[in-house]
Amino acid sequence: ENTKEGYVTWLMSHSLLTFEQAESVFYFQMNGCLSINRLMLRNHCNDWKQIQTTIDKFIKSGLESFLIHDQREENASDNFCSKISPTVTASSTLR
Repeated sequence: ENTKEGYVTWLMSHSLLTFEQAESVFYFQMNGCLSINRLMLRNHCNDWKQIQTTIDKFIKSGLESFLIHDQREENASDNFCSKISPTVTASSTLR
């Protein structure tokens, strides 16, 4: 689900973050991605896909440090990132 509530709920259910912490991560991520999207549009970026991939990897590695890994879902961040691209979500969620 590509909503704030879906993201925050997913993050809380796969980590030890509180609601306030998960919501703060959401807003930090979305505002940063939105800023990059605006910059790329303003500068007529020719290589958006590579920049998007770089940012997605950066966000994923940060999220990885909070995720709980167990036998139920060892690839939680991979599953999450395959459902929702952080940089794409920023532009669609904050409209």
